[in-house]
Amino acid sequence: MVKLLNDESGSVLTEYGLLVVIIALSLIVVLGLFRDTLKQKFQEIINSLQGVKVTS
Repeated sequence: MVKLLNDESGSVLTEYGLLVVIIALSLIVVLGLFRDTLKQKFQEIINSLQGVKVTS
């Protein structure tokens, strides 16, 4: 029984899983906060690229 309580072989995987979840949630929150700003910037880029012709 003591051996089972001291077994930490799966703890690293659990910690990495929690880290991935925390990073994903942080990205969702940050992108949500800056959604309007990002949309505006991408629209500015699209507008500035209209009419640009690529030649080879």
